[in-house]
Amino acid sequence: MSTDHLSIAHDILLTAPPGQFDAILSDLRILVPDFPESFVKEARRAYGRETGASLLDGSAVSPAAGGDNANALRSRLDEYLRLHYSSEGVSSSHSVAARASAGPRGSDLIATTYAERVSDKNCVGGSWRCEYKVQVLSERQATVGGTVRVRAHCYEGGNCQLDSEKRLAPVTVTATKDKIWADAVVDQMDQWEAEDVQGSLAEVYAGMGDGMLKSLRRVIPVTRTRMDWNAAGHRLIQTLNMSKK
Repeated sequence: MSTDHLSIAHDILLTAPPGQFDAILSDLRILVPDFPESFVKEARRAYGRETGASLLDGSAVSPAAGGDNANALRSRLDEYLRLHYSSEGVSSSHSVAARASAGPRGSDLIATTYAERVSDKNCVGGSWRCEYKVQVLSERQATVGGTVRVRAHCYEGGNCQLDSEKRLAPVTVTATKDKIWADAVVDQMDQWEAEDVQGSLAEVYAGMGDGMLKSLRRVIPVTRTRMDWNAAGHRLIQTLNMSKK
């Protein structure tokens, strides 16, 4: 097998949507059946590091690392994931998993959370990865900043993918009475994820009907026919066609 083939296959695997790594690997094996096992293992490890999925199998978690500060933050993160990413009430056709880690990097703590929700039956999958840099200033105060990456894949009757990353500038947070710095850090994460990440994505979706998608398409494409952007009209035609069957 040529180096070029391996390089292309490696790049394809690293862009696999949440929950689709093995499915894409299976398709690639049909095209190139003699993948070296060492290549598959390295690609899987690289995918886990790139996406954060390695947290789910525990290979990126070191519970003993970082001392008391890391343990305190990890404990708060675990509780946060239980509250926000619990699988309780989720259909059995969905697979939900979430994991957190916190450990030292120089004078900072690096907190990482990863959650993945996949439903092959419904042809959807998504993941939510956060990495925050935390510097403890005192018992009740710390600075925190980082990035959140959201990926989603819908492949029923098409192939639509979302890959969005939001950078969050460092801020100093102070815990309320009877709380510690780790509580304030997780509260800030919660606020960011709800307002700056989900809120900004909601604004993007809300604006799609106001010309965003329309601006991506030529006024008159190769068909020389103008696109009808009336979504209600398309739905009506589709409904009428289905009723004739």
